[in-house]
Amino acid sequence: MDLSIIKDTIVDITKGIGETLIKELSNYMNNNQLTDDSKVKVQNETRKMLKEYNGIYEVKNRVVYEYTKNSEYPELKKELYNGQKNGYYTLQDLETNTFNQELNNEIDQKKNEIKNKIINEQNKYLDSCRLKGEEYIVDELGDDEKYVYLTRKSDNVEFQDLKITDEMYENIKESFRNKQTPTLIWNGNEYVMKD
Repeated sequence: MDLSIIKDTIVDITKGIGETLIKELSNYMNNNQLTDDSKVKVQNETRKMLKEYNGIYEVKNRVVYEYTKNSEYPELKKELYNGQKNGYYTLQDLETNTFNQELNNEIDQKKNEIKNKIINEQNKYLDSCRLKGEEYIVDELGDDEKYVYLTRKSDNVEFQDLKITDEMYENIKESFRNKQTPTLIWNGNEYVMKD
């Protein structure tokens, strides 16, 4: 029995599985990113949801915020911080420095539901913005995150798109360095640069 053949076979199988997992994870991450507008929606919806608890406290990076039905934004309560770990508390739990895992799990689940709902709405909207054969002017390119702000030439619809390949992202960056404003075309699967 030739062990080198077995070893090579295992390496090939493992490599294939690894590449597939990386591709699937990348697709998942790309479909679960949020545009700037969607991030604001998630924050607003989360804030509304937390206000429903009326009198819930969030400890975040050594600062305490109180959510109440009567206040649009959480109120800063610095004096209530007493070494609690990040999370959500009722006043009783906050004063006794008791972390309520059940409450935090409930809130985290609701936050995930909010985010998933907004991601689905966002992705439907972005799909409707990408029309095959249409031309798009690149208005802005993200620095920290891979996205572009586009304007559709036919009707001046503006939107932030996250579905941009690494190669196209680099091509756009190069165009901007050369003080050019690139025009992209959606081919049904991805953006290509107009010559």
